[in-house]
Amino acid sequence: MDSLRHDLRQALRFLTGNPGLAALAVLAFGLALAALVAPAMSAFLFGVGPWDWRVYAAVAAALGLAGMAASLLPARGVVRLDLVQVLRGE
Repeated sequence: MDSLRHDLRQALRFLTGNPGLAALAVLAFGLALAALVAPAMSAFLFGVGPWDWRVYAAVAAALGLAGMAASLLPARGVVRLDLVQVLRGE
């Protein structure tokens, strides 16, 4: 039973690790793109400057949490499966 628990932890780490790295890469790309476009979009910003680090941090945190939730929720469903019952059903 302990081996099965270890396998489930390993599956959870695999299912959340790879999408988590992809989400970090996309966040880095998005922040770099936002920094490049910010001066041109400054006319559309109301109440914040184009280099307001708090806005960048808030958006990065919100999108990072959304990306991690998007990878964690399906992984949690996979980990909750009873492997013996799934294999027996096929």
